[in-house]
Amino acid sequence: MYRRTRLDLIFDPVDNVIYWLIGRNAVRPPMNWKAYSFHMRATNLFMAVLIYLILVFQDYLPLNPARLPGMEPMLAFNTAISFITNTDWQSYLLKRHIAGRSLGIFGEPRVNVVALNLALQDACPKLSTGARVSASLRVPDQTP
Repeated sequence: MYRRTRLDLIFDPVDNVIYWLIGRNAVRPPMNWKAYSFHMRATNLFMAVLIYLILVFQDYLPLNPARLPGMEPMLAFNTAISFITNTDWQSYLLKRHIAGRSLGIFGEPRVNVVALNLALQDACPKLSTGARVSASLRVPDQTP
């Protein structure tokens, strides 16, 4: 049972443009599983490319008041894919290196920056530009 609302005047044209871009005719019968799978993958591919382009060229785009530079292409690709696949591995390293709060239950959690940087260096050896730190200088992980 379909009932039209006032918002249909606004959102129907937007929906029709999206349907046209992905090759779906809105008046056709409902999609079967093969068509749905194809269109879902096409939409995810489109979004991954869009996110990648935004991250790489963000220094040339408007609405960048902090004038942040664009990401390196490999890092932008990795970030875009992690957004699309709902992978949150970037924060996993950070969560492993968070120590307790500085004032008991108050204050912000502390981050062991040295251990985090060493873990990032081990995780992404091609991206590290500095010399490798010897194993004797490594700080052990302080989280339980």
